[in-house]
Amino acid sequence: MKTAVLARLAALAAATALVPGACTDGTGLQYGAAEVRVTLQQATDAIAAQVVAGPELAPDDAAGRVPRENVVSLTVTVTGVAILPQCEEAGEGSGDGQCEDLWIPLDLVLEDGVTGVTLNLMELPSEDASPILLAAADVPEGEYHKVRLFISDAFVVFAEEFTVGQSVFLPGDPIEVEIPSSQNSGIKADIDLVVGEGNVEDVALLFDADATFRHVVGTGSGRVLMPPVLKARPMNQNHNQNG
Repeated sequence: MKTAVLARLAALAAATALVPGACTDGTGLQYGAAEVRVTLQQATDAIAAQVVAGPELAPDDAAGRVPRENVVSLTVTVTGVAILPQCEEAGEGSGDGQCEDLWIPLDLVLEDGVTGVTLNLMELPSEDASPILLAAADVPEGEYHKVRLFISDAFVVFAEEFTVGQSVFLPGDPIEVEIPSSQNSGIKADIDLVVGEGNVEDVALLFDADATFRHVVGTGSGRVLMPPVLKARPMNQNHNQNG
């Protein structure tokens, strides 16, 4: 895997030198390597309390709020996972900023002949079970501050008739879910990850169903606008492979 890591670092160096606006230094990436694994599970009350602040929730009486029990399934296909190194030049609090070209893709855990990982987000394991391993790869040592998932083919099924604005959605029918930027810039979550050589680092993502269903919008074309809310759980689980 070391050869792949060195090739990835060389690609990063070329990107920073040739792409306008990319970070030319300040990422802190080094030539050591370690494995990063991205997992996914439900954000139940017990583990959601461990998560640093996420998106502000809409009130219970907000228009378009769907009770969790009225969602039979929310099926998505994950087509890509990537992590972003910390970039000092982007400035604190400025998001991806000048580092948008430095995303490092991870390898999806796929069955033979399959191009994406299809999941029902309503049936993800909770804290009582092992999370689903989505992706893993050796990456350069350093600090990483964001993870993103690319998602396609999202569908929701309601248990009861759901009306929002002028749109009426019938129970039992798969309804296409429109997720803004899901295939372009991806669905992102903040992480605080330090990758050290010889370790295996876990990025534990949580799907927050309650936050996701707080504000559902009917598009008027038979689809719903409902971006899945993902948060990162602080794991602090690094397994040294050398000892």
